[in-house]
Amino acid sequence: MTDERPKISLLEDLQDLDRKLVRLIARRAEILQKLSAHRHKSPRAAARFASEEKELRKNWEHAASRLSRDERFLRSVFSLLQEVTLIPEHLEERKDTLYNLAPPRKPVQFDLPAIVSQRMSLMWIAAAAGWGAKLELVEQALSDMLVELIKALNQAGAHLAWEREAAVFNRGGSSLSFADKTIFAGNSSLNFYLLSALALGQPGVVKFTGDSALKLADFSAWRNAMPLFGARLVHVIPKSRGLPVHLECSGLIPDEINLPQELPLDAVTALMLAASTWNKKIRFMDNGSPAFRAARLEVGRLFKDGGVSCEVTDSYIDIHPAPRKTALQPQIFMDLKLALLLLGFAVMSGGEACLRGIWPDWLDYSSNFDRMFAWAGAEFEHDAGSVRVRGNANTPLGEPVWLDSLPDWITPFCIVFGARLALTGGSKPQLGFREAVPPQFSLETAQEFLQTLGADLEQVEEGLWQITAVSGPAEGEASPLWTAPDPDWGLAMTLGAYLRPNISLTNPAIISRVFPAFWPFFNSLPQPNLTIRSRGKVVEDKPRRKVIAKGAASDLAELRADYEPPNNKVE
Repeated sequence: MTDERPKISLLEDLQDLDRKLVRLIARRAEILQKLSAHRHKSPRAAARFASEEKELRKNWEHAASRLSRDERFLRSVFSLLQEVTLIPEHLEERKDTLYNLAPPRKPVQFDLPAIVSQRMSLMWIAAAAGWGAKLELVEQALSDMLVELIKALNQAGAHLAWEREAAVFNRGGSSLSFADKTIFAGNSSLNFYLLSALALGQPGVVKFTGDSALKLADFSAWRNAMPLFGARLVHVIPKSRGLPVHLECSGLIPDEINLPQELPLDAVTALMLAASTWNKKIRFMDNGSPAFRAARLEVGRLFKDGGVSCEVTDSYIDIHPAPRKTALQPQIFMDLKLALLLLGFAVMSGGEACLRGIWPDWLDYSSNFDRMFAWAGAEFEHDAGSVRVRGNANTPLGEPVWLDSLPDWITPFCIVFGARLALTGGSKPQLGFREAVPPQFSLETAQEFLQTLGADLEQVEEGLWQITAVSGPAEGEASPLWTAPDPDWGLAMTLGAYLRPNISLTNPAIISRVFPAFWPFFNSLPQPNLTIRSRGKVVEDKPRRKVIAKGAASDLAELRADYEPPNNKVE
């Protein structure tokens, strides 16, 4: 009797195995969710789950080591499996999780206050906590990154709070203490660097934990630099390069420090900022790296506003201890990423947008914004107190826009602006890199993004591409789905909805985490309101309601409740 079963190809066999693997991953995530359901109820429950997770990791490494010798890869796979979040399998059951991007096809018109720089806000919050100074910040986007830093510093003894009206306060008067504590740093590497740099000034051992991004991060350069500060960084998970870690500090920091060139900008910035809290004059020798020069510029402006003595020469920077301040009310420049997003609606719709705030013309790359908007065919104006963009005001610049003259986060916005030129203007705008293509540039993500909009990315030469239009959606074709790989691509897709409406964003919460007020803004186009208000005058006998952050891992749902997008069901 012959075997009449149809033969399957190797490709079909792999596809079948992949489907089975997905089902196994889903089953694992379901069981893990049950195992971890009560971990936040008490310290004992959290400790019990930490022990169970450790046993899971050991079991995984023992089993997986038979398949691969790449230990870092195996640890990364385990960390990713621990972060899997289940969604319903069928589209019909997923409608409530999708957000239908369908802005009105009308020119926008708005004149609004700009949201201040989140990066500088994080630095001011850390500085005020380290100096024991009172602080008031307004016009904030209360992102997860900012709230996580507030909670972490409160664990170390700060008195920080936030208001729903986008204000942050520190009561001041207290000193930070990190010894013998476990600090949750969230998902931001800048937050981790700020917290651990502040801890270097006092003896003791502190444990830092974090979410998936910091678990998978590589802090080797930071670990190697710690002996320069009389400290030692030990990874809790053997052979790991990310969090959790133990930081052992002696508090004995030398007067002169020569930083390694491989330290990233966030790390150098954190060290220079924290040096003002170490109660002695610290000299950082100029190592010639771009990170050192950029950190010296941004920290120098903060020190100037904060009254910290700072002496800068061509070969070093001297930082003196910060004086005790009664109150800090810094004037922070606008957040360029969020400003570019809001101004981008004028580019895409052909309208006009104005944001009122401090334009940071002293930044190295801010002057390149003029050329980028000219390349996109928009008119761009700015002065000391505002910035304005008019869409369809100029003939697009025919020359390429060079992405290596701009920050990495601008790439998704340049690509969506280029898609508009290709799909509505019939041109083939070019973009690329003069130098080598950086590893953080994902060509696959850019192509997938453009294909969702009905465009494509064609290579002209090494490091140079052009955006071209392709055929539009077929009659009766379902709305495309888009899962943003990070917040920047998610924000860019909200602009792309002007080119192909009814794109379904599968993870809209990724935008809420960086810009909680975005969805009310988006839903009120073309004449939007931005739900960010100044604090105004305080009435002593009628204090405003504040949310005092106490726990390191408490839920952010209360903060997001006012800002999460409504359920835009996909029909």
